[in-house]
Amino acid sequence: MNRQYIAKYDQAEGAFARLLETVHQLRGPNGCAWDQKQTHQSLRDCLVEEACEVLDVLDRIQSAEDLQEEGLRTALEEELGDLLLQVVFHVQLASEKNYFSMENVLHRINEKLIRRHPHVFLSDHEKTASKEVALQYWEQEKQKEKSEKKSIFDGLPKTFSALKQACRTLQKASKLGFPWEEREAFKLKAESKLNQWKESFFLKKTSSQNPEDLSEDHRLLGDLLLDLCTMASWISASTEDALRNSVGKLQKKLRYVERHTQVGHEADAFSSWEEANVLDAIEVWGLTGGVASGKSQVAQLFAASGIFVIDADEISKKLLEQKDVSEEVEKKFGVLNRSELRKLIFSDAQAKKDLEALLHPKIRKESFQYFRNAIFLKKKIVIYEASLLVETGTYQDLAGVIAVEASEDFRLQRLIQRDGISVELAKNMMKAQLSDASRRSYVNEIIKNDGSLHDLEWQVSHLIKRKKWAPSSCFDQ
Repeated sequence: MNRQYIAKYDQAEGAFARLLETVHQLRGPNGCAWDQKQTHQSLRDCLVEEACEVLDVLDRIQSAEDLQEEGLRTALEEELGDLLLQVVFHVQLASEKNYFSMENVLHRINEKLIRRHPHVFLSDHEKTASKEVALQYWEQEKQKEKSEKKSIFDGLPKTFSALKQACRTLQKASKLGFPWEEREAFKLKAESKLNQWKESFFLKKTSSQNPEDLSEDHRLLGDLLLDLCTMASWISASTEDALRNSVGKLQKKLRYVERHTQVGHEADAFSSWEEANVLDAIEVWGLTGGVASGKSQVAQLFAASGIFVIDADEISKKLLEQKDVSEEVEKKFGVLNRSELRKLIFSDAQAKKDLEALLHPKIRKESFQYFRNAIFLKKKIVIYEASLLVETGTYQDLAGVIAVEASEDFRLQRLIQRDGISVELAKNMMKAQLSDASRRSYVNEIIKNDGSLHDLEWQVSHLIKRKKWAPSSCFDQ
């Protein structure tokens, strides 16, 4: 091992030892009452929950580069730590009874890894094994270890979900040559079952409560689900990941409908569901930041790279040019000029809320048409510059949020020069918005604006390349 690796190993060993000592102390006489009461059985649900929370974070990681995002990196570190705690806790419980220690656990897994990788650790094996050969070695060693089992299906965890049980059973069955039919024959059998299901379920005029009919429906449904698992195995697809992904999308769309509907208004629910389906077809990133931070400039750079940009501020301008909207605004606030409106809402908190209540639903409706246009133009990525709509939670389920940050002095000078307002009003406008620190709690990416166009171009170009959104050759000149 090189020196750098040894140093990291020593640091990890020290941190691990401190964790073991911390858990030991929590279980001790002067420890935590909750920790002292725990047993192997009481911690079962905790183990499952922590593992699922790790999976939730892993679902957000498409490549190693995604971990450059600080929020995602921190989330994975934290969830892996929570999962590791469960392992340490169970070992602590066992060590208190002198059954085994962490050293026993680590020794056992280390020996197993070496034993199941003879092509890596043993000199008499071929060192350059392919992925397939490596898996064969793994299974061969596994079967040697479990030779006392009577069947290859022994040992499947009973706590697996039915879906997981099905997939693992099919994986093991493939070693016996299953499925035995050719794909075309399998297809015909699957279609026959589907037709039976249609006849049994969809073509019934009334819902039968006959136990025999219900039993047949269940059998057919189970057979169809198993056929789907078989087809998934042909393309090496994870049914758990596929179903979790689909359920996640459904929940995301239903949360959207939940937020944007009023109880008892079916038309609202239908239109919100339609909106949710449109948003699901594209990857939308919100663009936000403090007033005068340079969001519009960053949005223009995204647009110049070929990414579809929707500017809520521009939509607001167009709305105020419509007669019915302008009359409503002027009647309620006494002014129509955008600069005067800006001064009003940032000096009067109630006026700000009233204007948002009036314009936000209209902006949202117009934005929906832009989202539709993005799909029509076959755009996969959309940048939505809409600070207020993002920050007020109107769009909470975006793919992510990008924030443009600039120093207070920089923003103050821009506000005074751009809007011709006093220093006091400019400061009030800045105070009325979220701070950069508060905004970072939900932001995924940050672009720093120090006033240099060249630096902004580089940051936007780098983000686009890292996310693999689109070519940004216009910045590479």
